[in-house]
Amino acid sequence: MTRTLILGGGVAGLAAALSHARAGDDVLLLEKEDTVGGLCRTFHWHDCWLDLGPHRLFTRYPEVQALIEETCAGHLVETRRKSSLWLGGRFIDYPTRTRQVAAAVGWPRVFLLGGSFFLGRMFPRRRIELYRDVIVNQYGAEMYEWFFAPYARKTWRIDPELLLREMAEKRLPPQGFWQMISDRATGRATGYVRHFHYPDRGVGLLCDGLAERAQAAGARIVTSVVPTRLRLDGANVSRETFVDPRGRETETDVDRVVSSIPLDALLELLDPPAPDEVRQAARQLPYSGLVIVYVLLKQRMPAGDCWLYFPDPELCFNRAYLPQNFAPGLAPPPRTVLVLEVPCRPDEELYQASDEVLRERVETDLAKVWNGGQAAVADFCAIRLPRVYPLYTRDYLPRLRAVLEYLSSIDNLFSLGRHGLFSYNNSDLAIKMGLDVVEYAHARDWYAGQGRYDDYRIID
Repeated sequence: MTRTLILGGGVAGLAAALSHARAGDDVLLLEKEDTVGGLCRTFHWHDCWLDLGPHRLFTRYPEVQALIEETCAGHLVETRRKSSLWLGGRFIDYPTRTRQVAAAVGWPRVFLLGGSFFLGRMFPRRRIELYRDVIVNQYGAEMYEWFFAPYARKTWRIDPELLLREMAEKRLPPQGFWQMISDRATGRATGYVRHFHYPDRGVGLLCDGLAERAQAAGARIVTSVVPTRLRLDGANVSRETFVDPRGRETETDVDRVVSSIPLDALLELLDPPAPDEVRQAARQLPYSGLVIVYVLLKQRMPAGDCWLYFPDPELCFNRAYLPQNFAPGLAPPPRTVLVLEVPCRPDEELYQASDEVLRERVETDLAKVWNGGQAAVADFCAIRLPRVYPLYTRDYLPRLRAVLEYLSSIDNLFSLGRHGLFSYNNSDLAIKMGLDVVEYAHARDWYAGQGRYDDYRIID
């Protein structure tokens, strides 16, 4: 029987534990937190079920959809997607309507954007390398300078001129701004979804269900443990060492390791160590950070939106969501919770600020949007996440290739998921990777086969 070790209990690791246990492996999953889920975990606050940001359950992978439905049977709520954009001091529908955009920013701006769009289509950039190139070809140079560049700078905390084309291709619908307006008018949905499913107790219900199914298939899941060493014998990992919650060190023999932890953390576990240049390359892979702020409001907010977008650079938050509009049981009446995403790097002042200072800033900015008191704060909490989105910068690819080339030399060590492959993806692709990796006997084939996911797009 193959002894398979899984590092990390996010959705990728849980799906891998399930697929390997069902294949008959002796599976041990180790998670450093006290609960599974990773970025998809849920916590309970003021009788509300709250996630680390919204995780819309939408996928084009049939096997992933089937697993979600099987795991969350009886607990999936179908949600109608409704989103709004804060523009020109007012909320407008997103996807946008031309008249609403004109009312917010004026018809001259609309005509300027339209003319720039048609120029971009008539004279497209032939050499597409950067984020800017994709945006200009799809939306026009004026839209890039006016909207996309400032919003990218606010969201990812980086000069957008440093971003490669993949940042746009993963995140944006391919048809362009005016096609989105046409879709809105005709009722089609080519680049965004109108309905999706959400668990009535948060996305953590999916993670708990995956864990239960993996355990039912024979997997062991241990939380609150710290991996300390992966012993290499030649081209294979042979032993794992970890420290349990009581501080006791335990060693286990392994035949196969599947990791979803960050690449730099994985390399630091190896004994003998990876080459210095490989470890340095992993440490230099850039991420954007995030502070997620949960605001319990004093009164029920009547807004029917799922998402609210705030490109205004003067506001500290760039996106908000209302859990009660994803599934009513997440924030039962009369409560309203508004969840705000405050993008910032760990070295920035706002990330390091105390909760008191952060709350003051958030309340000030909320009053700029809802100046009638609709967003008056009754209680507040914040969670700081240093690594959320991998950033595809001009220099990331040589670093990632150096890391993956080295990992390919370790025959039984498979890395996957958002952090394990430095892949800007959603939970559905992370689950897909966890289900697929069991098919591979050799790690070099796993890394060489990543092209199977090249066409993945985050459908907004």
